[in-house]
Amino acid sequence: MDIKKVLSGFLCLALVPVLMCSCAPGAANTPPATGPSHSPEPSPTVEIDEANALFVDAEKGSDSGDGSRSAPFATISRAMQSAEPGKTVYLSDGTYYETVTPINGTADKPFTLAALPGSSPVCTPTVKFDGPWSLWKDKIYVADFSGIADKIDEERSQLFVDSDSLTEARFPNMGASLTGIMEAPRAITAPGTDAETIVSPVLLPEGLEGAKAVVWPGENGVAGWIAYTSPIKSSDGKTLKLADRLDTPEDYIGMNAYSPVAGNAFILTGALCLLDAPGEYWYDADNKKMYVYMPEGDSPEGHTITVRGSSSAVNAPDAQYVTIKGLRFYGGGITMENAVGCRIEDCRVLFSDHFYASGYASYVLKSSNTVTGENNLITHCEFGYSAFNGITLGGSNNTFTDNIVHHSNYCGSDFAALYVLKSSEAVISHNTITDSGRVHIYFTINTVYDKCIISNNYMASHSRLTSDSGAFYTWSCDGGGTRLYNNFVDCGDKTENGSMMKCWDGLYLDNYCSNFTVDHNIVLGGSCGLRTNLSNENTLYANNTVIGSEHGYGIFSYPKDDALTKTTRFYNNLFVSLTSYDINYSGSENGQSKYYTGSLKDGTVPCPIDPEKRIQSGNNLRGIVIYKEGDSMYQPADGSPAIDGGVIIEGITDGYLGQAPDIGALEKGGKMFSYGASWTLD
Repeated sequence: MDIKKVLSGFLCLALVPVLMCSCAPGAANTPPATGPSHSPEPSPTVEIDEANALFVDAEKGSDSGDGSRSAPFATISRAMQSAEPGKTVYLSDGTYYETVTPINGTADKPFTLAALPGSSPVCTPTVKFDGPWSLWKDKIYVADFSGIADKIDEERSQLFVDSDSLTEARFPNMGASLTGIMEAPRAITAPGTDAETIVSPVLLPEGLEGAKAVVWPGENGVAGWIAYTSPIKSSDGKTLKLADRLDTPEDYIGMNAYSPVAGNAFILTGALCLLDAPGEYWYDADNKKMYVYMPEGDSPEGHTITVRGSSSAVNAPDAQYVTIKGLRFYGGGITMENAVGCRIEDCRVLFSDHFYASGYASYVLKSSNTVTGENNLITHCEFGYSAFNGITLGGSNNTFTDNIVHHSNYCGSDFAALYVLKSSEAVISHNTITDSGRVHIYFTINTVYDKCIISNNYMASHSRLTSDSGAFYTWSCDGGGTRLYNNFVDCGDKTENGSMMKCWDGLYLDNYCSNFTVDHNIVLGGSCGLRTNLSNENTLYANNTVIGSEHGYGIFSYPKDDALTKTTRFYNNLFVSLTSYDINYSGSENGQSKYYTGSLKDGTVPCPIDPEKRIQSGNNLRGIVIYKEGDSMYQPADGSPAIDGGVIIEGITDGYLGQAPDIGALEKGGKMFSYGASWTLD
C-alpha cells in the first residue's frame, strides 16, 4: 500500500496535523527501519569440546568410523546410536537424506544437534532419484519411479530440482518455481457454475477427467473464506462436472458460502494435459511415472532431483532438552510434539508441507512442522513456502521470537503462518511474518488460552489467497488475558480474485471472543484496521493507530444474535487518512437488522444504534498525517488534539508523558517501539 498516495489529498488542507510519521514501509518482505536489521552474522569462532562431540560428514564420512573428527560418521542416524545426553553432534557440509530422530537430553545435560561451525548442512526427508530420464515429447522428460514409489508421498507429490520445488502442472500457468505461488494467477468461473459444475472462461484441454478442481467458492459478499477441492468427473469444452457436490451449509449467516458460483476464483491441477510450461511436473501414480518440463528446458540429468517423502525432517515426539542449531531443512518440517525444554535456533525450514485443501475437512491433515509442550524456545529461524501452517505451536511457557515466517498456507484455506493451539503464557514477539494465504497469527476456535503475549511483530500482506481474515484472527475464543501490543501491521494489497469479498482486516477478533486486550499497535491499510465482531466480552481496543484503511473500526453480529456488547471497550484509538468511514457496523438489535456506516461522534463509537447496547468508548479521534523522519515518526504533531487527549486505562497507559495519555499508539516525545526480526533474508 502506498500511504503517500492515500495522503496526497489531505496534505494541502489547512488543518492541524495530529500525527507525524516516517515514510511508508517498503516491500512486504522488508520491515520499515526500526533499528538493526541485517542478515545473520557469520558464526563466531567456536571452540569444540571434542571429548563431548560426535562428527558426521555426508560426503567424507563412514558409518564404520568412530564419530571422531578424523573418522566421522556418514549418517545422523548412526551418530544417534552413539550419542548421549550432554553431547553435541556436529554436521559438516552436505545433504543428509534422512529423518532426524534426536536422542533426549536432561535439564543439566542437554543434547545438541548442530552445524559444524563454518558449515551449512542440509537435512531432508525427500527421496533422491538418480535417473535415467528420457525425452517424452517437446521438452518434457519422463522417468520410471517404480523403484522409489513405496518411499515417496504419491498422494501429495512434490518434485524438487536442486532443492527448489517446481510447480505441479496447472491451469492457469504460474511460473517455474513454487516460490511464486502467492502471485500466481487464478481463473474466474463463468455463468453456469454451481455446486456440481465449473464453467471456465476459456476452452480447456482434453484429458481432465480425474484431475483436481480447486475453487474458492461462495456467493458475492461471502465468497472465498477457504478453498474446496473436487476431482473432475467429466470435461466438455469449457464445462467441468465435479465428482463431489460442493454444498456445505453455512449455519451462522445462512448464505451460500461454500458452493461455487460465477465469479469465483479457481485453478486446475493433476493432469498430464496441463503440463505445458517450463518448471512444471506431473506424477502418474497409476503407472509410477514422473513427467517434468525443466525450468530451462534442459534434461533433468545433471541436476539433483528429489521427491517429497512421507515423513518429517525431524521427528522427535516427547523430546526433552534437545537443541537443534544452524541446520537447513526442506521437504519436511520439525515435529516435536509434547517437547520439554527444547531449543530450535538459526535453522531454515522450507517446503515443510504440500497439498491442496479440501475445505473444512482439511483440519484432519497433520502438519509436519509442529512444536508443542512446555518451556521451548524457537528463535532466529526461517519458515517458508508451506501449503499448511508456517508452524503450529501450542503448550505452556513457549517462546517464538526473532523469526521470519513467509509464504504460508499457499493452499489458500483456513490455516496460518503461526497456528497457535491451546497455550498458556506463550510469547510471540519480534517476528517478521509476511505473505500468508489467510491469517498471520491464528488462535484456534472454541479454545481457552491463558495470558499469552503477542508483541513487537511486523506483519505484512496477509489474506493473499482468501478473504474475511485479519493479520491476527480468531473466532469463538477465550483469550484468557492475552495481550496484543506494539505490533506493526501492513495489510498490503489484496490479491485480485473475482467476486471474492475484499475483506482483509488488521487485528480481528471475530464473533464470540472474550478476554483480549489489543493496544498500542499500528495498522496500515486493509478494509478495517480494527474489528471486533459481537459478542466480544471483556475485550479492550486501546491506543491503536490506524492509517489508510478503508474503515477504522468494523463491527458485525450474526442476524440470530442481538449485538451483545456489555464489556466491549474502545478507547484512545486514532484513525488517520481513512479512505472511507470511521465505522462500518452491521448488527441485530431487538430482533431487527441495524446498520451504521459513518463517523465517530464526540470521540465515541455510536454502535450499536441502541444506546443501551452501545460499545463502551470514548476519546477516539480522526485526523491526518504528515511525514517526518526520525524519532518522532507516528507521533502526534505539536498542537494536535491527540496530545493529552486520552483517558487513563490502568495497566495500559502507564508511563504517559504529559498531563494525560495521548491518543494513538505513541506518546509525543516518546520513542517508536521496535518490531520485526533483528535480521533479514539474504
